[in-house]
Amino acid sequence: MIIKGAIKEIKPAEKINEKFSKRQFIVVDDGVPAYPQYIPFLLYGDRMALLDKFAIDEIVKVTFSINGRQWTAPDGSVKYILSLVASEIEKVSGGGIF
Repeated sequence: MIIKGAIKEIKPAEKINEKFSKRQFIVVDDGVPAYPQYIPFLLYGDRMALLDKFAIDEIVKVTFSINGRQWTAPDGSVKYILSLVASEIEKVSGGGIF
């Protein structure tokens, strides 16, 4: 899947354990200006460096996949987690998003 928007926020990398790190960034899709959509994306491991060449308010095209997983909490309750995982980020030349 692909979405275009402006980078609203780039969060620092989080080291979860020795083998797993993640980094989140937020893209604003204001295709309908009265109802902007703030969409959080994740990058993992070596892919986190993709964000280093981008800045806040820069218009980008994000190619991503939707990942869903089931997690059982220590109390036995089951939770479902949905993530949008970016695979590519490209700068969009020109002014507007669309």
